[in-house]
Amino acid sequence: MENKLFRKIVPAGVGVLIRNEKNEFLLGKRTVDNGMGFWSTPGGFIEPNETLEEAGLREVLEETGYKIDNINFLGITVLVGKEESFFDACLIAKVNSNDLKKVCKIKDIECDEWLWIPKKEIKNIKLWKPAEAIFKLYFDKKIYYEMKI
Repeated sequence: MENKLFRKIVPAGVGVLIRNEKNEFLLGKRTVDNGMGFWSTPGGFIEPNETLEEAGLREVLEETGYKIDNINFLGITVLVGKEESFFDACLIAKVNSNDLKKVCKIKDIECDEWLWIPKKEIKNIKLWKPAEAIFKLYFDKKIYYEMKI
């Protein structure tokens, strides 16, 4: 029997903004139906018994193959839609791109390429809505951002 209570719950996710020493951001071009062709930060759903930090580190590893360790809280985004809404805890990691090494094969291929995009170019590329919301937090120096989708 379906539990109707849980049908109305908004899923909790995590998104990770990764910035390097050149003020570039690591973004992937999405290959899945949801957001295909748009650029995105690593992220996904928080799994049971997982902290925000653990979820962020896992998603970065699964989607990019990179292991990072310096991750901090950035803020909260809420994407509000007619059919579904999303709640994301956003994290930020500052890394030295020369120190990043792939430590595993990518498990889930949601993006076909990961590139370092300069800060000045972010506003000129097609961002997936969750990534757009994370950048809104970052550029506007907010801890909460809500967007209609």
